[in-house]
Amino acid sequence: MSRSFTNNDDSINNDNENNNTLYEDTSSITIDDTEGFHSFESDHHNESSSRVDYIIDTGDLLDDDQCNFKYDLSKPLYDTARITVKKATSELMNFAVESNSDKSTTIRLFKLVKSLLPTSNILPTTYTTIMKSLEQLSLSQSKYYCNGCTQLCIMRKNKKICDNRDCAFSRLSLKSHQISKIVELDLATQLKTIISRNFSLFFNEQKLSRDFDVPHGRQYQSFPTSKNQKITLIIHADGSPLVRTTKSSVWPVFGSIVELPHQVREFQSNILVLALWASCQKPNVDLLMKNCIAQLVEYEKNDLVIMVKGIELHINIQRQMFIADLPAKSLFMKTISYNGYSACTVCTAKGTCKGQVVYPYRQNMHSRRVHEQVVLSGKEAEQKQVPVDGIKGVSPMLQILNYPDQVVYDYMHLVCLGHMATLVKRWLPHLERNQLNEIDSQLKLLRLPHNVHAKFNYSIGDVSEWHAKHSRLFVLNVGLPSIISYLPKVMASHFAVYCLAIKLLHCPKSIDEISFAESLIDYYCRTAPLVFDGSIELLSLHAHMHLGEQVRQHGGLAFSSAFCFESCIRYLKKMVHGTKNLASQIAYWCDMRSAVPRPEFILQQPTGKTKILFSSVKINQYRHILMNKLLEIGHDCKNIILFLRYKDKSNTYHSIIYDDSFSCASFIVSYNASTTGITKGGKARLPYSSVLPVLPDDTITILRRVLALLSVLSTYVTVY
Repeated sequence: MSRSFTNNDDSINNDNENNNTLYEDTSSITIDDTEGFHSFESDHHNESSSRVDYIIDTGDLLDDDQCNFKYDLSKPLYDTARITVKKATSELMNFAVESNSDKSTTIRLFKLVKSLLPTSNILPTTYTTIMKSLEQLSLSQSKYYCNGCTQLCIMRKNKKICDNRDCAFSRLSLKSHQISKIVELDLATQLKTIISRNFSLFFNEQKLSRDFDVPHGRQYQSFPTSKNQKITLIIHADGSPLVRTTKSSVWPVFGSIVELPHQVREFQSNILVLALWASCQKPNVDLLMKNCIAQLVEYEKNDLVIMVKGIELHINIQRQMFIADLPAKSLFMKTISYNGYSACTVCTAKGTCKGQVVYPYRQNMHSRRVHEQVVLSGKEAEQKQVPVDGIKGVSPMLQILNYPDQVVYDYMHLVCLGHMATLVKRWLPHLERNQLNEIDSQLKLLRLPHNVHAKFNYSIGDVSEWHAKHSRLFVLNVGLPSIISYLPKVMASHFAVYCLAIKLLHCPKSIDEISFAESLIDYYCRTAPLVFDGSIELLSLHAHMHLGEQVRQHGGLAFSSAFCFESCIRYLKKMVHGTKNLASQIAYWCDMRSAVPRPEFILQQPTGKTKILFSSVKINQYRHILMNKLLEIGHDCKNIILFLRYKDKSNTYHSIIYDDSFSCASFIVSYNASTTGITKGGKARLPYSSVLPVLPDDTITILRRVLALLSVLSTYVTVY
């Protein structure tokens, strides 16, 4: 069978789609009953016409009708109605949320439906009554700050006025571009909603997290044990433009829950919105994070007490790490910009100016930063009004994070959007036009698993147009076999080292793999200025030296990236309609999404999907071999049930005859029911064997080991 594998950090974040098939309604099974030779003609498809896009199976979807209204005690919608006002309100609001309607359209929808119902109906038609019908309170509070003095505005007749006499805007009615809006959201309400929806996962004794997921890292293991339920948050912050004409941007602060399995952790509905900033100015972190930090500190000292399913839960909240790209990290942690001196957030490397600040490998012998010293440097910087050792001030984030252990580099920005793009641009002068065309052709013809949505529509020469998912697929899986025969041998060998190092850190299987990856990165960084020149030694390359320790602390790069959070930002932006009250619109829909009941995730048992009869014509070419193999192990084919697909707790396995009709491919696996073990094998043909590096003699040994392990790079992609 072939395994349909989803990248660990590839998050579609669709609440309705059963991502990675962790949960599924197994009440119905599709049967493929094509039989006999007379049907062979209809089953013999032409290759060109049979390659269609994969259509998602209905078994992969969560039906909203599965929402549990067992405890719905609200009144009937009208006198003879079979539906309660709560369920009717929930269904309508769920439609509005999924269709991305704006607030006014949603209210009109409610009024329209109300007008079509008997006059005795009690369907709500205002925000307040809708929330009341759903038995929810608003989880957000909005505050407005003057951009001239950062003081809280006062409200007079729906106008925002700065009350600071020393401000240039004093006593004036402030316009939208003169105001920064902060939306504070209630953490407890959101957590209660998520725990209710994932109750079986939080209190399941089975091991649901993968090896080297975040809970297996040193940081998580260092948290004090508690008899109460522990919730650990990964915090992310970033900004994105909303309105070009006013240069207004939104800066959301997100949180994901480590205790959820990775696939479910990154569902859109399981991401917490901790705070929002909307303004034409960058956030004042002290103002933005004040309420959020207060909640996090409070629930660490004193457990959060909530009622879920009639059970009183005492929850202790911890923080795992802070993820952001380099500019956002600099802003929130109050450090020097990534292109300045002493910009590394992990060590004390100062850097050297060579037209731009670079961090030469030979100067990498620097000590690791210490939290207490960072605080002292921040205080000194605030007194002197100049950066001290790369620190510009005391960040409020230091109240909830240990620096630098919990302030990590995001591999999505560092590797995929950063260094990978730099490498490709440096290759381009060494590639001829016909070679670029051949590489582009190979990338466009790739047959990828149906759940990997990363078609290479842009040329490798236009790498700046690639999204992070393209660069990720390139560095982890398809880049090396696509490029290796076109690059000079030194560059090809150098890139092979990089690919393997990132692959090992992406989802390591052992501590030895992490150590080996560290040695590869050390070698890669040491030789980078020899393969290219010294200008490549930017902070983005230097930061790679710290990835190995980061993986030990927080698990594989796949489990600690910003991929899912970037999807969340796009999702929030879709909530915005027009150019006014942008943050309020987002807060409104966050309220509604939290209020609308969602299906509860039920952990499914391993099951077969899509039955196929042993007499099916699709098995013709395999039947003889299959019968002999069954006889060898003492099984009667008459007593065997065959399936085209198999689903376990986290993956879907497709048989070859199931995949043939689709323009996708997966790697070969076999499944042993007695041991529940998966044996993996590949079918990719990769031109590696003849490549040997033209580099100093002391590197030959390590590169031979690299070449011996390059098969890892073809985990699930077939290259033709």
